[in-house]
Amino acid sequence: MGPIVYSNIVIEGMLAFAALHYFLLWWRLRRERVLLIFSIFAAIVSVVIAVTVSLIAADSIGGAQRALNLRTTFGILAYPLLLWLVSEIASVRPGRLGNGLRSCRTLSRRDLADRLRKERSGLKVLFMSGYTDDTLLRHGVYEAREAFLQKPFALQAFASKVRQILDQE
Repeated sequence: MGPIVYSNIVIEGMLAFAALHYFLLWWRLRRERVLLIFSIFAAIVSVVIAVTVSLIAADSIGGAQRALNLRTTFGILAYPLLLWLVSEIASVRPGRLGNGLRSCRTLSRRDLADRLRKERSGLKVLFMSGYTDDTLLRHGVYEAREAFLQKPFALQAFASKVRQILDQE
């Protein structure tokens, strides 16, 4: 087995750990569905990678065919979950994701946030930019009621701001 197999095994282990970690976070809070969806997605991708490793290491045609069938089955399951995850993060119903994104290309960030808030009440929005505060004020993106994070920022500042926004009622 070469370096590709070993790197796949490492990635599989990391995804399996992420699946367990995010599932336990969801289990404790039981309110942020994104954690559960990401956990399921990570678990499925972990299985796909494990089956890929067994496909590479198969010693018979029958074993390779079984691994290929499993990889295809779990790979097909991953795509709807990925769409569900993206739609949940975007807070848009899955059936409306495609049309909603196409029509949002010409909107300002502020208008897009307002439009998505009409679709889903209680949507949390964090504006971030590399622009100066003066530019943001002129374009109507930043107001005192909006959560804002100026780039560049530390990972801890980002995590703290996201937690603050999620905890707001």
